[in-house]
Amino acid sequence: MIINLQHYKRDTAEKILATQLPAYQEEAKLIDAEVIPPLKDTVETIMNSKEIFLGYMQEDELIGVLAYENNKADITVSRLFVVPSHFRQGIAGTLLNSLLDGISGEVRVKVTTGTANLPAKQLYQKWGFKEKKQITVPPGIQLTQFEYHKSKAETTG
Repeated sequence: MIINLQHYKRDTAEKILATQLPAYQEEAKLIDAEVIPPLKDTVETIMNSKEIFLGYMQEDELIGVLAYENNKADITVSRLFVVPSHFRQGIAGTLLNSLLDGISGEVRVKVTTGTANLPAKQLYQKWGFKEKKQITVPPGIQLTQFEYHKSKAETTG
């Protein structure tokens, strides 16, 4: 079940962080980076975030999270992660679908992932995201930016 997470509450932020850290540790290994920004998060940074958080719950356990920023014409997916023991079970796709289905009007959805993170790249492409560009950030980490455009016809039909 997908729910809106009240990340500004300490107990929820603690659950988000406990789910986020192992997921992003796996991504860091995958893209050959010692540290990536989500691994520097704390309970406080999550509580103070301006993002909107969606959680995938299985029974009473938080096993996946999608967070995004909504700037009217653009939505930026800032986090999408799943507990490693639940990888490849369609959870990330379910979260992404929930976001895309909830969008009305014309909008562009943007997301960035590690270029070497092939499962993430395949997920975004499966859901209609198009690769826009690759960038390199210190200390030499290669990232790929994707965009998805939702038209009015898709939202009314």
